[in-house]
Order: sequence, then structure tokens, then C-alpha cells
Amino acid sequence: MQDLLLAVSILKAFRERDSYMIESPSDLEVLYYSSPTFLEQLEESFENGSYKTKPSYLIEVPKEKGMFRYFSALHIEDQLYYCWLTIKCFPYIIKKIKPEVVSPKSLLEEYPVEVNWKVKLFRNNLEEQRFIYQNLKPEHQYIFRSDITNFYTSIDHSILEKELIASGVPFLHATSLCTAMSSWSALIGRGLPQIFWASDILAEFYLFPFDNFLRHGNYSFSRYIDNIEIFCHSKTEARQAYFDVVGFISKRGMYLKEEKTKFLSAQPIKNELAGKKSLKDKIKTTIKELPKGISKYYYSIEEALGMVNCEERLLSRPDATTGFLMHYRNNEINIDKSLANFLISPNIEFSYQLYCVLQFMIDYPMPSSKTITDSIKTLFNNQTQPLFIRCCAARILLRENKSNSELLKGVMYASNDVEFKNEMRVILERELPASRIFNP
Repeated sequence: MQDLLLAVSILKAFRERDSYMIESPSDLEVLYYSSPTFLEQLEESFENGSYKTKPSYLIEVPKEKGMFRYFSALHIEDQLYYCWLTIKCFPYIIKKIKPEVVSPKSLLEEYPVEVNWKVKLFRNNLEEQRFIYQNLKPEHQYIFRSDITNFYTSIDHSILEKELIASGVPFLHATSLCTAMSSWSALIGRGLPQIFWASDILAEFYLFPFDNFLRHGNYSFSRYIDNIEIFCHSKTEARQAYFDVVGFISKRGMYLKEEKTKFLSAQPIKNELAGKKSLKDKIKTTIKELPKGISKYYYSIEEALGMVNCEERLLSRPDATTGFLMHYRNNEINIDKSLANFLISPNIEFSYQLYCVLQFMIDYPMPSSKTITDSIKTLFNNQTQPLFIRCCAARILLRENKSNSELLKGVMYASNDVEFKNEMRVILERELPASRIFNP
């Protein structure tokens, strides 16, 4: 049962360290309180092929400029299955993209305790990007910069399966993995479920042929996931790099974002490395010195230094929700009243944004006003809200006041939703700790 126990450890570490994940209280029960017998039976079903995946719940996660990406909320047993299958494939994946690694299993076991695990393993990390910048040659005068449109969503299952098998992955594991992903994806035959450890590993494997293509073309380049920079001698060469990249990735079902495809002079980077900073660079440096949590979400120095009107900002910039909240918290700004209005606003476009706000309140408890409590009760009682929102509201109410358990019980008994009843029982039986470390 070593591989399943490792999958449990990896999921714990990933959710606590790398991302915010939609999860139900019963998910945490499986991860933290499952009996050995349950896990043994679960792995046996994985091994003998009797395990059946469940449909995923697609959630729109806000991005900049009003865009969004789909996040697949997987049942916890499906998450374990996905992780377990990727662990089975991992030795072959690493042998392909990192042949110098002697013990893939030791590397996997390192993940739950090593914060910089991915940085040490993959070539597409920011440390290498900095290294390439610092070693730019005088003849590198232009940069072709772009990224891949909807990268995770575009990954072709048939190509992935074929290349996994060609790398030595057992046929059953490769086909089981791609069949499972097809049941979780927004598109038929395409896409990895986003915000999962296993997806990061498989995405790297899928882009490895692209890296090799650039190397064999003698390009100097850096890649951070789907962000690409190629360093060229001239603008003409940068344009040729564009045509080469488009020609290669289109055969793998991927395309570049037009609005992010640029041909830039390399001189500003060289100036910065030489200590010659522009006014724009100085402003960026100033912003980075602001309280931790906001620097990733700034858009102008005036906005970052003078944030007010919490409710309006949260509604107008859903992609910056966590940055705004961390700013208010770090500066001890009282946002009770506007936060209460936000929680019950009819103008919230993304349920994921509301989830982040509620998780923030769970991870960073604040003295609750009556208006906040009333707003949380309204959310909990609203049957049109997604289950994960109502679960967060229930946890906050129970943490605020144990007597709220009577409210939870009353709503639970009156409901005909079996899944809702199960989640409420879990919450009532065990007041769970904060669901994860909050990473803005």
C-alpha cells in the first residue's frame, strides 16, 4: 500500500503548500482520518481495474481582464486515483525528461517535505530563467515572448497516452490515466484537470518534446510552464522563432495567445542586470516592498498604496481577491461592513471568488459583527449556492458559536440532499481545522 500512502502524503502537501483547492469536509476526513482497511480496499480497486471515476464539477476561476479558466473539482477518491496512477507513471516520465535521476521513488518521497521540489526537478523554473538572463550574450538583441492559450485545457489525451506508452509506462496505467482524465475534462479527449500535483507532472512531460525541438534548433530559451521566451540575434530571427514554435505546437493541439505574443528588445533586461533601472522598474521595486500578499496583484502604485472600498474592489477585480484580502488583513483595516455586503451581493460572478473569501475567513478568523454573521447565515440557508460554499458558511458559523449547531442540524434534517446531509454530519461530528494554509 506504499504508493497509495505516498499519494495521500503528496495530496496533503500539495493542498497545504501549492494552491487553493475546492474541497469538502468529507475530503479532509479521507485524507487525514481514513482507516488502513479503507485505504487497502481503495488501492485494491485501483489495482484490479474495478474503480470507477465520478464526474467532476467544473468551476470557473477568474483571471485578469474578465477571463476565466475551468477548475475541475474532483471527488477525493478520484484525486487519490489520479495521484496514484501518476506515481505509477513517474519513474518512466523522469527517465525520459531527467535521465540523470537515479532513484525516482526517493525523489517522490522527498516531495511532501521539500518545499522547492519542483524547482530542483524541472528545467522550467524561475531560477533557471534568472540564470539565462544573467548569461545573455551581447548578440542577443531581441526576445520572442509568448504563452500557450489554455495550455492545460489543450493537452491531447491521445498524444499523451501514446508518448507515455512509448516511454515505457505500462499500457494499463497509461490508458487508465487518459480514460480518467477524459471523464474529468471540459472538452472531449483534451485537457488536464487544473490545480493538481499530477497535472503539473504530466504537463511537464507533454512539453518535453517542445523543449527538445527548441534545443535541436539551437535556440537560447527559457520556459516557465506555458510561458516562453526565446533570445534571438535580430527581430527577423525572433519572427522566425515565432513561425517555428507555432508550426510545432499546433501539431500537438496548442496555440499561442496573440495578445501576449511580442517581439521585444533585450536591452531593458540587460540594463536591469547592469543596475540601470528605469522609472517603471523603480515603481515595481517600491511595490514589492509593500506588505506580503499584495505584490502579486498590483496594477498601479496608487491602487496598491491606497486600497479602500473593499466591497467594490472585490466585485470589480475578482482575479485579485486574495491579494486584496491579504492587504486589508496585513494593514489591520476593518472591512466587516463592506465584507458583509459583498458576501450577499447579487453581483458576484464567480463562486470560486466567494469560496476564497470564506476560506480566508476560516484561515484567518476575525471578530465577527452581527452583519457578517447574518450574511453567513444567508449564504448557508441559500439552497442555490454550491455545496462547497454552504459547507464553508457552516464551518464559520460553528466556529463562531457552538450554539449554531442547532441551526445546522435543523437545515440538515429538513434537506432531501443526501450529499449535503453527509457533509453537515462531518462538520457537526468534527469541527475541522483550517482547510489549508492560505497561499495568495
